Amino acid sequence: MACFLARFQFISPDSPATKAVTLQIKRSGQDMYACITGHSYSAPVFTVECKLKPDAEWVRDCMASFKEQMEAEGFLLNEGTSESTLPAQPAKKADLTLHDISAFFHLPVKAAASCLGVSQTYLKILCRRLGIDRWPYRKVASVKKHM
Repeated sequence: MACFLARFQFISPDSPATKAVTLQIKRSGQDMYACITGHSYSAPVFTVECKLKPDAEWVRDCMASFKEQMEAEGFLLNEGTSESTLPAQPAKKADLTLHDISAFFHLPVKAAASCLGVSQTYLKILCRRLGIDRWPYRKVASVKKHM
C-alpha cells in the first residue's frame, strides 16, 4: 500500500502549455518514490516517477531544490495543496512520539502504521499509552468534510 508523505502543487500564471506541476513523495514498504506530473487545462501532459534514496534528509533537500527551481521558472506554490509528513529522520519504534504519530491522523490506521514502519497492533498499543483511545481518522475526515 502506497502512503503519500508530501504533495506540492505549483501553478503557472502565464505558461500556455503546462498550467500546473505536482510533486508527490510516497512510500511503499521501505521504498520512497517521487512522482512529478505536469497538467494542462484538461489533462496530464507528462508524468515522471523515480525511486528515491530512503533518507528523509536527502529527500527534504531534493524537495527544497525542486521548489527553488520551479519558482525560478515562474511557477507559484499553491499554498492550499502543500503538505508534508516526512519524518525528521527514520524513527525507531521506541522513538515515536505523539507529534510523530499525529502527522498521520489524516490516514486510516493501516496506512499510518505502514508509513511509520510499525505494525497496526503496535501503533494502537502506542496510541493507548499516549492517551489516544481511538484512531482519529474518521473524526479528522469528518471535520475536513464540513470545513
